[in-house]
Amino acid sequence: MTETVLLVGGGGREHAIARALVEDCTLFNCAGNRNPGIAALAEEVEVLDTTNPQAVSSCAREIDATLAVIGPEAPLAAGIADALDDAGIYAFGPREAGARIETDKAYQRRFLDEHGIPGNPEFETFDDTERACEYIDDHGSDLAVKPAGLTGGKGVKVIGDQLTAAAAKEYLRGSDYDRVAGPQARLRGRRGAEYGRHG
Repeated sequence: MTETVLLVGGGGREHAIARALVEDCTLFNCAGNRNPGIAALAEEVEVLDTTNPQAVSSCAREIDATLAVIGPEAPLAAGIADALDDAGIYAFGPREAGARIETDKAYQRRFLDEHGIPGNPEFETFDDTERACEYIDDHGSDLAVKPAGLTGGKGVKVIGDQLTAAAAKEYLRGSDYDRVAGPQARLRGRRGAEYGRHG
């Protein structure tokens, strides 16, 4: 009996996963976009909001999926694995609470501190952009600066290596990330930011 697999996501990572899976299963895809490479491999592609647990679990039920593979971080942060597991469909990907170690860097840094795990840089988080800019003024170069929330792997900027302190402050003032992976009090703002010593 072959597995019916729902692949969640439509990026290059998911295309590579599709290529690895397609020989051993009946493959379906749901994503926020139609990736032609995945479409050539899958039985069907459904374009939908992959951060909507009800939409993804409904899609999985419609195709009688026995397994779902979740590629991107945003669906994991939105609890897609939880919804699929609750619907009786095995989800290859961590549930929302487990995914938080990757999707919420402030949580990750605090977790490392609390459990004495080595390698954690000094860091601060802010929900006030101007306070964050003052921190940059006070600490100069050698800071890694990142708006809070998911940024698709493109949010971190390093003062000194990539930009000046003035450019870092402008970057943060112009950032408009409205998604924060967790409800921590210090990261509630639309323009929260995280800072860490680089190196």
